[in-house]
Amino acid sequence: MKHSLFGALICCAVACGAHAQAVNADSARCAAALNARVPDSVIVEEDALVFAFDTTRKLPTSYAEWFGQGLRQMLVLPRPLVIDSYNGRAGHTKRDAGSKEYAAVALRSFYRLTLHRDGHLTSARVVGGVRNERFDRAVVAALIALDSSGMLPPPLGFDHAFAGDTLELRMTITDGSVTSTRFSGSQSPPQPGVTPLFRLRVPILPVDKPVAAQVGNPHPRYPLDLRDRGVEGEVRMEFLVRPDGTVDPASMQVQSATVLDFANAVVSVVPSMHFFPLEVAGCKVASLIQMPFVFGLNR
Repeated sequence: MKHSLFGALICCAVACGAHAQAVNADSARCAAALNARVPDSVIVEEDALVFAFDTTRKLPTSYAEWFGQGLRQMLVLPRPLVIDSYNGRAGHTKRDAGSKEYAAVALRSFYRLTLHRDGHLTSARVVGGVRNERFDRAVVAALIALDSSGMLPPPLGFDHAFAGDTLELRMTITDGSVTSTRFSGSQSPPQPGVTPLFRLRVPILPVDKPVAAQVGNPHPRYPLDLRDRGVEGEVRMEFLVRPDGTVDPASMQVQSATVLDFANAVVSVVPSMHFFPLEVAGCKVASLIQMPFVFGLNR
């Protein structure tokens, strides 16, 4: 019995070692493939948007732009800025039959902080997104430096937006305009309240397999009171699908929802969903996706 158990342990150790070597070899191959020189790239502008966490309270556009300019002045990017999450809708080219899709790295993060009536900022923290730790630390450090600098003026003229002496703010840093000489991209004029922070030149890689939901995923439960009242609606969620096809719960963001109870129903099931992950250059990668959930009485 002892000899059988010992032999089983040896076999397990050998098998586990071989599996680890295969995983390491595959990781090394993917690292080389994803970081190899490629002929095509795009320039992505990263933008900052800041607004009241409670959307019923309004932050003036001028103050949001002042805030963004201060953040841009204080932000010191980590060098190199390594990003390992992808956007599977980076662009396409008509050179290939079927207008082949391409992917590019994606940087999108969300923060929350408190604005005081005297212009001070406190409690800056990360609340979602792709969770690039080095970048997140740099952003939080920039927010702290912005507060210490005294550059941000006291918020005047929108006292009604405050709850007591504070106003909770939400800040998003996300991909903005995309510039390319060979691929279709989005060129749009600057939007009010949006501050361009910096630009990244990133390679674009052909998509081997797009993200796809697996069969058997749970469905959001239709709130009974809304069904009884005949209320229909839709929720649009954004989240990160990991290379193993699972969802990163910390990345989830409700982009839009017709009714809050619908959003709560979606948030409760998305972490349990499984996907076939995005594959680029023969490698499974993390990807940021947006997914609609429709609540219809006839569905």
